[in-house]
Amino acid sequence: MKNYYSILGVPPTANKQDIRKAYREKAKLYHPDVK
Repeated sequence: MKNYYSILGVPPTANKQDIRKAYREKAKLYHPDVK
């Protein structure tokens, strides 16, 4: 099973805002339209 916290680089105790911020940073990193 994938550990989504480690993929996002946040601890399992991260709050919703930290998870959302990390997700958006990763999305921008891999999205083809965003440089």
